[in-house]
Amino acid sequence: MLLAIAARLLAAAFAAAITAVFGYLLLHQDSPEHRNTTPPSLSVHP
Repeated sequence: MLLAIAARLLAAAFAAAITAVFGYLLLHQDSPEHRNTTPPSLSVHP
C-alpha cells in the first residue's frame, strides 16, 4: 500500500518536473530577448 502511494507520488513529481522544464524551454525559445542574450556557441538557430 505504501509502495503504491510512493510510486504514485514519484510519477506525479516526475510528470510535473517534465512539464515545468518543457514549458520553460518552450517559453524562452520564442522570446527575442533570450535569443539576443544567448551566446552564438549555444544558440540553436543561427
